[in-house]
Order: sequence, then structure tokens, then C-alpha cells
Amino acid sequence: MESQFVNLIKKEISGVKIHLAEKLSNYTTFKIGGSVDLLLEPETKESLAELIRLIRGDYAKWRVLGGGSNLLVSDDRISEPVIYLRNFDLLRILSIQGETIKLHVGAGLKTKKLLAFCLGCGFAGCEFLAGIPGTIGGAIVQNAGTPVGCMADIVSSVEVITPEGKCEWYDYKKDFSPSYRNSNIPDDFIVISAILLLAKSTAEKVESRVRTVMKQRLESQPLGKPSAGCVFKNPSPHISAGFLIDKCGFKGFRIGGAMVSEKHANWIINTGGATFSDVMAVIERIKREVKKTAGVELEEEINIWA
Repeated sequence: MESQFVNLIKKEISGVKIHLAEKLSNYTTFKIGGSVDLLLEPETKESLAELIRLIRGDYAKWRVLGGGSNLLVSDDRISEPVIYLRNFDLLRILSIQGETIKLHVGAGLKTKKLLAFCLGCGFAGCEFLAGIPGTIGGAIVQNAGTPVGCMADIVSSVEVITPEGKCEWYDYKKDFSPSYRNSNIPDDFIVISAILLLAKSTAEKVESRVRTVMKQRLESQPLGKPSAGCVFKNPSPHISAGFLIDKCGFKGFRIGGAMVSEKHANWIINTGGATFSDVMAVIERIKREVKKTAGVELEEEINIWA
């Protein structure tokens, strides 16, 4: 099936790079993941739209890969095609009207690149992204954020490829009603770009806010260690998952190469050689103990490709 499908892509679509039997551990911040039969890297939204129309005829579903953060991938073989959005890294100013700046950004744009650009230009609004890895597309789908802000604060509209292979624009808030760590964008929509609304400021003020956010993150989170960030959603605005996990005494708890961070109990880090099974075992143990001790059913914030 794969060889026939690959030949069909080569014949029908231009501008798609094909990777065979690629190790997904090389593409995730957790450094965990088995091989995928087909990793497909479209260069344009037109080639992506054509690719989706073609995939629908041969496969039941597909997966989308951005920066590989907030993601835990099975060590088993992934049979569904994975669409890699690295080339969708657009970043341009659409307009500056009064105090409002409109940016057009691609889903594959790294969050740190956007932040560096805004810092250099003195554009305020996305300082909360400081220290958050990954891409804009993943951040939009997850409605990523921190206590000081989230994507719903700055995203105006999103451009998607529908399951039918059509390119359409949607109002982020009106059409999807994003909530805590969830954009409510349908799973079979592929976000390819967005319009962000930012505010005029100065490089000095933006840098000061970025430094404040980074200082807080460095003090409380194990940045630089292989991980997927916060594993669980906070059960309420007043109770953090990290507090409940810490209360159960999980800091430093490990199974195999997967360990609960001693700095932040809602982070599981790969200490070296951690497997998907190691991390899942830690996750299940935490959920069971928190449910037993606090009566709270924790919900994963990370995406899991099982």
C-alpha cells in the first residue's frame, strides 16, 4: 500500500517531500517515539490540499506534526501518514493601524521565532509564549498559554485545510469558542496559518515582560530537559494539577527512564532512554493516586499518539 501510495503522490502532486520509515523520536521534544511509515512534508497549502484529497482515498485518517512539543508518541510503528508542517513558517506584517498590528503567521512558525520578531519590533501581546516550545499551529490548536495569557487573547482568525481538501478561513473565537487548553477546532481540520492582533509597544517594555515570564518559568519548570511540558490540565482555576500531584508525593518518582520532575510535579521528564510505556505507566499511577487521594480525575493536556 505504501509504495503504491508514494508512487501516486509523486505522480499526482508536486512539492511534497517524502520520508520513509522516519523515527519520530527525532521530531519530539520528549525524544520518544517509534517509526512512521510515511512522513509527508508539503511545501505549499495547495500541495497540502491536494495531499489531503489523495490521502482520503487510501487511508482512514492522518496525523499532523508541528514542533513535536506537547506530544507523546508510541514506540510502536505509526501506520497512518504523518503530515509535517515545517515549511509553513510564514511571518509578515499585514497592517499597522493606530496601536493595532496585524500579523499573518504560518502554522509551522516556531513560537520562539515569533517572540524574537515581536521583541525586535516592539510588538506586545505574545510575551506569554516565552519558554513555550513548538509551533504556532500547535499553540493555536491547544489554545496554549500561561497564567498571564493564551492564544485566544491574540488570535483573530485561522486558515485551515478541511477534510475535503478545501482551504477556508474561520473566526477563532466566534466559530470555535476556544476554552482552557482547547481551541475546539475539529480534529480533522489542519491549521495552516492565522492572523494575530498585537499592540504597539517598545522593545524595552516587551523585553522586560519576556524576562519576567522566563524568570518565573525557569524558577518553577525544568526547562531544557526532554519533556512535553505540563502533562495534565489544571482541574480548576483555583487548583493546579501540579499541587495535587505534589501533595501525593510524586516529585522524583520514576519508572524506567521517565521521572516526575523534582522542580514541577506536573512535568514528566525523560532522564535518558525513557519509553512510551514508561511515561504512560507514570501517568496512570499519578491519575490513580490523585483520584484516590483527592477525588479528582486528572485529564491529560499532552497529546498521545498510541
